Amino acid sequence: MLIVSSQLAVGQENTLTLFDIEQAPILAKNQAYLLVRVDVSGIAPSFNFAHILKKKGSYAFDSDKQKLGEKYAVSLKGVKTGFYLLAIKTGHYQITRVNAPFYNLPYWRPTNNVSWQFSISANKINFIGELNIANERGSDYISVNLFNRFATYQATMSEQLTLLLEQYALVNGKGIRDDFVEELEGN
Repeated sequence: MLIVSSQLAVGQENTLTLFDIEQAPILAKNQAYLLVRVDVSGIAPSFNFAHILKKKGSYAFDSDKQKLGEKYAVSLKGVKTGFYLLAIKTGHYQITRVNAPFYNLPYWRPTNNVSWQFSISANKINFIGELNIANERGSDYISVNLFNRFATYQATMSEQLTLLLEQYALVNGKGIRDDFVEELEGN
């Protein structure tokens, strides 16, 4: 089930829920699929992301100067390891924070560099990577990563997305150029 508030006060976030691939929502106008592989641990992990606003004609996303638009929060509580979908607007996004509370140790990690950006292209399934929150942690450290595993999981994704791939192409939605994937796809 997708939960999105349409009337939000300034600074509030839309709350989104991940869908199993078999329960893919129907896309609205100007939407595409975000595909993420989740491998997380902890009591109530979640992540926040925001739409990156850019000046017309600008192709660079400088994390120090970027302006963020609509904000989203996604809970990963109770989510098992696997692939999940979101239906979101096309555009460029920045994962702004990963939350990984652990018992009485609330812990979050800012993610304000380019490796945490992704792009959503119209009429496509956009794989943004594998979000990994490791089991091992300390009172002041946690291992949180967004791995680019497009080539690693391409066969598995194609197998699991068979019905959706009849309508939408699977693309690498990671915000960073990936020469290996481009070579694999023959571009």
